[in-house]
Amino acid sequence: MLIQLTIECIGNPRLGFQPAWVKEVQGVSRHGLREVPLHGQRDYSQSNSVGSRGVRQHYFLADGYLYHVSSPQSFTRVDQYFCCVEHRQLIRMDLQEAFAWLQKKALVSRS
Repeated sequence: MLIQLTIECIGNPRLGFQPAWVKEVQGVSRHGLREVPLHGQRDYSQSNSVGSRGVRQHYFLADGYLYHVSSPQSFTRVDQYFCCVEHRQLIRMDLQEAFAWLQKKALVSRS
């Protein structure tokens, strides 16, 4: 089952503002997390005239995967978190919980 996650893209990353993104976490490597960026759908229907506010990025997240999300909240503040989808609900978690989720998934797949 898929759910939709919508993030507002605030500011222009070329001008130093943090971009909005979602990455699928595929596991752990010796260099850290193995992540693959997802491509979302951009929606300009509610943006202002210069596109610095109101531009929305829509992502479709599947059940059973772990995601790393960067969601700008203002021009200076960004909310970064991990999440998964369970029973059509987005479950937020921190880095420690994300590692525990990955370990649990690895143990289930081995048995």
